[in-house]
Amino acid sequence: MSSTGNDALALARQVIDGLERKDEAAVIAVLHEDVVLHVPFPLVEGENTTGTRRQTGEAVHRYLEESNELTETVRFNNIAWRTTDDGLALFQADGEVLLRDGRPYRNHYLFLFEAKNGKISQWWEYYNPVIAAIAFGAPLESIPG
Repeated sequence: MSSTGNDALALARQVIDGLERKDEAAVIAVLHEDVVLHVPFPLVEGENTTGTRRQTGEAVHRYLEESNELTETVRFNNIAWRTTDDGLALFQADGEVLLRDGRPYRNHYLFLFEAKNGKISQWWEYYNPVIAAIAFGAPLESIPG
């Protein structure tokens, strides 16, 4: 059963709410067990040979856990939501993150969510890889070109 953009939007809002509350269980609850997370801007060469970090299932759960370990607070500002006729929900926002070591991490995000059978089945996460590399200490030369 396919889902509409409004179905995806309701689930995506739950994901964003869970991310801001740092509630992994709330996020995982709305993810399909075989969810695919696409991060098109990997920070280090070789994360995936296709030029994108692609994680599925349990690897997405670990991604959420590791993100929570690195961050103290997560807030999104200047939020815009959109839906598409083919069942996607789009989230655009400025991220205000406080890292555990006290440093701020500010990036701009565009997330796309696709729902299937009442769960998020695909999640794309776009952000500025240069800002991320600087924040997390990865040399800019390591970003695949």
